Amino acid sequence: MQNNIEYIEVDLLKETPAYEELQKLAGLANMEMRDLVNRRSQAFRKVRPDIDKMNADQVVDLINDNPRILIRHLLTDGITMVLGFNEENYRQFLIGNN
Repeated sequence: MQNNIEYIEVDLLKETPAYEELQKLAGLANMEMRDLVNRRSQAFRKVRPDIDKMNADQVVDLINDNPRILIRHLLTDGITMVLGFNEENYRQFLIGNN
């Protein structure tokens, strides 16, 4: 617990989410799974996949093989989600959940 906020930290590089978890995360953000991929990351540029032509299973395989391409940080309460790290977005999210 930090700042009186209970949370569970998951290192996505060590614990890559399974298909179902990625599907749920994408759904929380009203996105497709491919939208969870950071196309500007060095890891993505190194692999250079044609992600727009990939189906969901292929995107999951890509993320599992290269977890650094996943957008980080992800903050969720199981209902909504904030992608990336933006202190003000985090603050608004946390205020709305207290």
